[in-house]
Amino acid sequence: MRWNPANILLPFLLTVAFSPGEVKAGRFTHGDPDSLFFLARELAFQGEYSLSRDCCYRLIDSFPGYTDAYILAGNTWAWEEKFDSARYWIKEALRIDPGRTDAIEALARVEYWAGAPGEALPAIEKGLEIHPRRPDLLYQKALVYFREGKRKETRTVLNALADTVPQYPGADSLYRLARAVVFPSSFTAEYYYDHFSRPYVRNWHILSLAVDGETGNSRFTLKLNNGYLARREENFGENTEKQLELDAYPSLGKKSYLYLNAGISPGKFFPRYRAGGEWFYTIPHDMVVSAGFRYLKWADGFLFYTGSLEKYAGNYWLALRPYVFHKPYGWSSAWFLTARRYLGNEEQYLQVMAGTGTSPDEPMLASSDLDRLRTAVFRAGGQCRLAGNWRIHLLAGYSREEFTDGEKRNRYDLRLGLRYHF
Repeated sequence: MRWNPANILLPFLLTVAFSPGEVKAGRFTHGDPDSLFFLARELAFQGEYSLSRDCCYRLIDSFPGYTDAYILAGNTWAWEEKFDSARYWIKEALRIDPGRTDAIEALARVEYWAGAPGEALPAIEKGLEIHPRRPDLLYQKALVYFREGKRKETRTVLNALADTVPQYPGADSLYRLARAVVFPSSFTAEYYYDHFSRPYVRNWHILSLAVDGETGNSRFTLKLNNGYLARREENFGENTEKQLELDAYPSLGKKSYLYLNAGISPGKFFPRYRAGGEWFYTIPHDMVVSAGFRYLKWADGFLFYTGSLEKYAGNYWLALRPYVFHKPYGWSSAWFLTARRYLGNEEQYLQVMAGTGTSPDEPMLASSDLDRLRTAVFRAGGQCRLAGNWRIHLLAGYSREEFTDGEKRNRYDLRLGLRYHF
């Protein structure tokens, strides 16, 4: 162990802080706990984190309600990047005093350093229940939203803060940042695989690279899809092509927003052109409705009408989406039901989807994919947070298709993606 004079001085300093009559069986029966806390804090400032925690633990053992010791112990663990231990001690302080704002701020800082700023929101919300509209808690809430990339929510909280304290330190700067164009805000790499073996073998690979950005009122995504149709008899370059897409989500106020899509490809597998638009509106009882269209253009163009009904219920999200479009022999429809179970926050979830028919929102090889007579689809997967700002998502699917009259086949698909939030 590294020699340090503080190891020798600590027993002496404890004796100075507490007279022998105040110590029984290693516990301080009475006296001034602040003296030992000041010693612990000074040791922490000198980088002697272990010795500082020893003082904190003695204080906690003797004065269980002395929350300053819990917070300082948590901070020293955080400075050593031991975030689980830091959370434990700071949450113990909040268990004793849920409205203690410096403990909430310390927890928010720990979660930010650990790459999960949103994990501090429950403690902040609890503090606001005890101290409604307290300025420092509102600022911490806005800061958490900003660190999560939720700029609209950031501005909403800062507006509430401005109604309480018009010139709160740092609020104006944070508001300007929340309105600025941020590009890139995240980067995603996704691999898509699609396979069937009747009436011929088809292996369709797509690697998508996407960059997200944000403005004051909208989000947008620029995506490059690189497709490869694997065939034994042809060279790699003969069956590769690219597609460029742009998605945008402009806000129309507190209750509605638009989805806009445009894409172009010079090849023959992806649609030459694609476009889409949809209006989403929030209605009572935590529900969302939408209506819109998708358009795909190969040699011929196909127009899809679509909409959705979504419901949020606690940690669950349900969505029903139909598609209706016209084929040469008449109208065709498709229906998809998706259920998602969130695991603590909106970035971690499990998901299942079941449906019938063809969706224009999935990568497709050619217009012949629209000629399937009947299709039943099931997919399952989810998303979770990795270390830091990394997210991973996986979705695996199985389809049973009638590709011509009386002839059926099995079809398999897989999506695997990795996202990094800046």
